[in-house]
Amino acid sequence: MTYHSNGIEGSRMTIQETEMAIEGKIVKRLLMLTQLLMKGFPPAVIQMEDQHKYYYALSRGDMGDFKNLIQLMCESVVKGYRLMTEA
Repeated sequence: MTYHSNGIEGSRMTIQETEMAIEGKIVKRLLMLTQLLMKGFPPAVIQMEDQHKYYYALSRGDMGDFKNLIQLMCESVVKGYRLMTEA
């Protein structure tokens, strides 16, 4: 069986598990964007330089602490709004 390090020391995942985790994150992101747009909000824009903050916030959310995730999503919606108004 082929294993791939997922960035967490001592934790290993198979290639298939890694692909499923990535697909799950994409689906969650699409669902969030759909909900924002349906409610009249701009899309949440998470830039590449904020990617580590996003993954940290997701991992904290998995442990029941949503403070970082809520803060990041609010900031990301504001970024999306600014992009829409500048265009």
